[in-house]
Amino acid sequence: MSVLLLSLALGLGAAPPQAPGQPLVLQADGVLTADGTLLEDASVLLREDLVLAVGTSVPVPRNARTRRVHGILAPGLVDAFSQAGLADAAVEPARRRTPELRAADSLDPDAELWEQALAAGVGAVHLTPRPARLFSGWTALARPGAGGPVLLRPRARPVVSLGSLAFDRVLGPTALAGLLDDFEREAGALAAWRETGVLVVVDSAEAIQAALARAREQDVELAFVCLGDWPGYAGALPAGSRVCLPVLEPGAWPARQIEGWRLLHGRGLRIAFGTFGSRAWAPGALRDTALAFSRATGDPAAALAAVTTEAAAFAGSPRAGAIAPGRRADLVLWTAHPLDASARVQAVLSGGRSVPVAPPPADLLEMPGEPE
Repeated sequence: MSVLLLSLALGLGAAPPQAPGQPLVLQADGVLTADGTLLEDASVLLREDLVLAVGTSVPVPRNARTRRVHGILAPGLVDAFSQAGLADAAVEPARRRTPELRAADSLDPDAELWEQALAAGVGAVHLTPRPARLFSGWTALARPGAGGPVLLRPRARPVVSLGSLAFDRVLGPTALAGLLDDFEREAGALAAWRETGVLVVVDSAEAIQAALARAREQDVELAFVCLGDWPGYAGALPAGSRVCLPVLEPGAWPARQIEGWRLLHGRGLRIAFGTFGSRAWAPGALRDTALAFSRATGDPAAALAAVTTEAAAFAGSPRAGAIAPGRRADLVLWTAHPLDASARVQAVLSGGRSVPVAPPPADLLEMPGEPE
């Protein structure tokens, strides 16, 4: 979509430029609130990059600009765990313990991902170092923008890897037992991360149990990234846990993963989706996965949360992933509800500013087929 068409879609084309700090009221056919409720004929009050109010009777400040937009306003989607916007794997190959490594230092401002992400309605990407060491480093949160990514949180959350990606034939343990021995010796380091909580990458029930035991001793909150054959071991996660699962590959709907979703959803786990481990970053992968999750579980609110509020919470961000007072004004105008397979992105506000987007290839937004 060109800059002109984008401005027209938002109703801003015929008006003079907005003054710095001037409030803006967007009146839409519908607005998706933080709990997934669709408010019909609702408004959002913005000032610069901040949402001030949302509802069906939002007070309009005297100096505000008011614009009518046709479509559904939704929060920008959040990729909960990804390496797609990095120039390299963000890993230190010469050491087994690299707790100060930062994914932010590998941010690639020229990656095609950022433009594609905007077109797919993605408002934030949680970038992670490759979990190839026991203490792998720090994640970062970045927002796609018209001129490239904006780094929002350069040190978001620390990552501990107890999965097979941490095994190294030269530098590290070659079996889970050896890796867990190292973790037992150095688990006291978790206490330094009580404020942020710790992301733990796992691919076995044994790793989950070991991480939970040490976290209870250190009084540290854990969130889990499940890789590998996660439906075979994710039952070891306690009810209410926060967990990030990989998105579906384009066009796929594996019955084993679908049953795994239903199991974890039924046990009350707080699920987010991330693109880490995907063979190729696909612009529509987050929404396609949310569509499939909604159909599989019958819970569209949880499906939307998995790529908005829950994904933002997984990334440690209190401001992304929702249209609510105090949240960042990363909004997407869709032609219909984003969990309607026919919906397309019409326009995007990133940090409260309209940005040009181009539609992704249609074949990347097709719904996966029915499970066999």
